[in-house]
Amino acid sequence: MRTIVAIWFLGAVAVVWLGRLPDPYLEYVRRIPPPHPYPVSGVLWVILFMAAQAAVLAAILRPTTYKHSWGRALIAIVVSVSFFAFAGMGAMHAPPYYIAYLWWLLAVVAGAVSLLIWSGVGAFRHPAGT
Repeated sequence: MRTIVAIWFLGAVAVVWLGRLPDPYLEYVRRIPPPHPYPVSGVLWVILFMAAQAAVLAAILRPTTYKHSWGRALIAIVVSVSFFAFAGMGAMHAPPYYIAYLWWLLAVVAGAVSLLIWSGVGAFRHPAGT
């Protein structure tokens, strides 16, 4: 559980940190000169989506009882890819904090795939323990 919370926290810090960067879309496409206001509502929505995904993953994986459960890891991949697919639809002209969210989602998908491989190998090597 602490790992999922730590991953969410690192992503939230990255989103908050990159929220202070200028938005190239506002500056170069819409020609709004800097300084731009801090995007509080956008950053809070992204952090809320990250928290929702982390809560769903914690409920699916149940880290305290997890032992080579490749089925849980596979469901975590499906959930993570779904979040990534829906978030990818909003990627055009995205501000920097949203790009950080997309990178965080990609890292979570990669982590879920790694967990599936690790769990699959563990289940194959120790079939009675799964």
